[in-house]
Amino acid sequence: MVVYFHAGYLQKSYVADRLKCRHGILSPEFFKNKHGKPYLKDNPLYFNLSHSKDRATLAVSNQEVGIDVEKLTPRRYETILSNFSQRERDEICSLCDFLLHWTVRESFVKYRGSSIAKEWKCLEYFEGKLFLNGKEQPVFFKSFLKEDCVFTVCAGKEEEIVLVSE
Repeated sequence: MVVYFHAGYLQKSYVADRLKCRHGILSPEFFKNKHGKPYLKDNPLYFNLSHSKDRATLAVSNQEVGIDVEKLTPRRYETILSNFSQRERDEICSLCDFLLHWTVRESFVKYRGSSIAKEWKCLEYFEGKLFLNGKEQPVFFKSFLKEDCVFTVCAGKEEEIVLVSE
């Protein structure tokens, strides 16, 4: 899996260029599922992207993948904590902790190609494991703290991640 960390906004041309130059897809055809998750038509390569303020990430893999990035900017997150379980709230002691929990949830929902509004109340992340309706999910997560961002990649099984900063 390759994860591109980009200082700027991702446009369709950036994604197409990375898929063409670095992954050999000459004319990528982009489509979206009913929840807006992008995919390539008739291609075994999967990708997902995320942005926060002036930072962006793009994950490209041979398996379904989800990614979420959040910039570490001062914000009040205490009011949102009521939407987390008590076990999660017990683990969240800082903005970085909060964003870790947030990006794990978001990357999982994006991995599934679903909607955060639909699945938020059914998710719980604590002790490094994600639960959906109380059942532990057999997925792989990898979180990064890079420059001023927290981002998490989610996939069905563990694979090596190559991080490319651009």
